[in-house]
This record gives sequence, C-alpha cells and structure tokens, in this order.
Amino acid sequence: MLKIAAVGVAVVSDMLGVPLTGLIYTPLVYGVIHGLTERFGSHAHRSRAGEH
Repeated sequence: MLKIAAVGVAVVSDMLGVPLTGLIYTPLVYGVIHGLTERFGSHAHRSRAGEH
C-alpha cells in the first residue's frame, strides 16, 4: 500500500512541476531567441530584403 501512495505523490508532483517549469522556461527561451535574432539578425530576412 505504501508503494501506491508513493506513485500517487510522484504523479501529483509531476502534474504540478511540468506546468510550473513551462511557465518559467517558456518566457526565458523566448527572450533568449528574440535577443539572439535581434543581435545577429535573421539571414532569411536579409536575403529577402534585397529582393523587394
């Protein structure tokens, strides 16, 4: 019976941990990618800018 409770605790902590981790890392990854594209520029955008 103790193993079933341990599995329940693991499942509940996973259900809480995954969304909280996503809420932290999603804006962080977005900011890093956005900052890198601002700094180095998009190569696709540069090549198409000369065509217009």
